[in-house]
Amino acid sequence: MPSRIIAFTIAMTCLLSGGLLTTAASAGTEDVKVGKLILHIPTSWKKEAPSSRMRLLQFRVPASGADQEDAELAVFSFPGGGSLKQNIERWIGQFTPANREVSLFHGKTKEGRYALADISGTYKKAIGPPIAGRTKEVPGSRVLAVILEGREGVYYLKLVGPDKTVAAEAQRLRAAFDGNVAEEKPFSLGQQ
Repeated sequence: MPSRIIAFTIAMTCLLSGGLLTTAASAGTEDVKVGKLILHIPTSWKKEAPSSRMRLLQFRVPASGADQEDAELAVFSFPGGGSLKQNIERWIGQFTPANREVSLFHGKTKEGRYALADISGTYKKAIGPPIAGRTKEVPGSRVLAVILEGREGVYYLKLVGPDKTVAAEAQRLRAAFDGNVAEEKPFSLGQQ
């Protein structure tokens, strides 16, 4: 049998049996269900116990390159979570104005529409419970924060950590919820 036919037969067997066939986009990922949403989480991201009751999921994202600290992905979903503008303004406010850079994008997935805020600069990292309002300034930080309007509710994904690490994981974050940077469009808060 020619090798192309053998390869095709193996691939179809795996596909039909619901087995091990993966695409390049899903290679090295694990499907994780949160509510009715399925995220495709890279296997290098380590699941942790959520640090607060507001978090549905939490993952430790390994540092890239010269970064000394890991990043963190937190996933939330709760009714009355505020408007798109309110959430993005809150995330922007978590950075000092002096060297802050902000880019906003929106796109669509099979799950629904999403908005992504890419914010970098000096992050005001919360110290202790959020109600205390104490922060520590962490220069060279970045946040990719997503609001995904799913069929079954609104989900918030927030990847925060050192700039280079978060930048290196940007495409993998998008792939986690089936986002596509090539199809995203920039927007501003005034365009809503």
